[in-house]
Parts: sequence; structure tokens; C-alpha cells
Amino acid sequence: MTTLVRFCRQHPWAIAGASCYQAEDQTLQETGAIGRRRRTAHPGEVIAVDEMSGYCVCIPVAIVKRLGLPNYHRFPHYYRDCTYILRATRSGFSAYLIGDARIDHEGTIKSTIQDFLPTTANKPAILCRFRSVFFGRKSLFFLPTQFFYYLKKYTFFPGIFLFFIKLIGWSTQLCFRAKHRPI
Repeated sequence: MTTLVRFCRQHPWAIAGASCYQAEDQTLQETGAIGRRRRTAHPGEVIAVDEMSGYCVCIPVAIVKRLGLPNYHRFPHYYRDCTYILRATRSGFSAYLIGDARIDHEGTIKSTIQDFLPTTANKPAILCRFRSVFFGRKSLFFLPTQFFYYLKKYTFFPGIFLFFIKLIGWSTQLCFRAKHRPI
């Protein structure tokens, strides 16, 4: 934390994020992005990004005063951090992954459809699976959140197009898993 605070004091118009490692195997996670290209920062590196996950991020007060707080209504659980940092960088602020700042993430980093399926002994019906994955507010795949994320990141028409392409892919994964694999 000290490294992030020091960086933000030296750069009051910049957001600083720590490099995130999976605690169990010390794998460096891709937590930042420039456009669609995912980024990491190794020790000694400072990498400029457009957006990043908020595993451990320092946001100077000056930025919050200018932009306000993240939108928790549109982004109730996931993507609030990414869209806020994307908004900040598009408003003229900078964001960096700091390789010398490190956080170890305990447990699973949920990122697949299977991570958000109901955990019951009986195989849930496909509609139950759709509800859990696409309409659970704490799901990475919560459709309103995904829709607004794609609009923010890619603008209106490209965002809608990409959202529907992703939705078709996610739905196919969910149906394929429901039809061919036991829980």
C-alpha cells in the first residue's frame, strides 16, 4: 500500500494499481488493459493502462472530487472499478499498474460461467442456470452490468454489437454445459 500511496502523492492526477498474484501458485494476473489488450506489471515496471481491476487501487482525492464516486447502481458488484478507471483515463487522468506494489489474491478468481452456476446436488433446470448466471447481481455475467460496460468501453453501436456477440457466446457455453456435462 505504501508504494501506491507514494506514487499517487508524486502523481496526484494518476490512479495506481498493484500487481495481483494468485496466492496459491504465485501466478501474475492480467488486471489492466489498453483497449482489448490485457496487461500486467512485473517488479520494476510501471505500465500505463486505460482500465484495471480494483483488487488494490489507490485513487487520489482530486480525481474523486472531479469525477464523483463510481456508479454502484449500474455496476452493483463487478466492473465498477474498471468503468470508473476507464472514465478517469478518458477524462484526462492517468492510470498505472505498479509492478513493485503487490497483492496476493486468496482463493479462486471467478471468471467463468461455471463459477456462477448454482451449487446444488440436483442438476438445476436451464432456466435456473440462466437466472443465476445472467440475472444474479453478484455474477460477473449479470446482463445489465455487462451491457453498460460494453457501452462505456466501446461506445453505443460497437458496444451493443460486441455485447450481443458475447451474449451469444456465453449462452452457448451455458447451454452446452447444461446439455453435455453434469454438475
